Amino acid sequence: MTLVVLLLYTCTDSTQFNYNPLANADNSSCTPFVFGCTDPSMLNYDPMSNTEDFSCIEFIYGCMDTLAINYDSLANTENESCVAISTAI
Repeated sequence: MTLVVLLLYTCTDSTQFNYNPLANADNSSCTPFVFGCTDPSMLNYDPMSNTEDFSCIEFIYGCMDTLAINYDSLANTENESCVAISTAI
């Protein structure tokens, strides 16, 4: 009887992002965990992240000009709505 062992080449390091528990041969393809915001609709989206760390920040649109009458201290994204303070009489 001949025993045939099929080799499954992939990442065999259980501390890596793409670890495959079924692998029986390592091919040096392991990818480390990169934590960050993985939601592309968020302000701080990180396209290099492969593991969500729940740090995502929603866009808050508003006037970010501290000299404008409608300055919004909670805004993190300018929306061009600022209204200048007029000193004309």
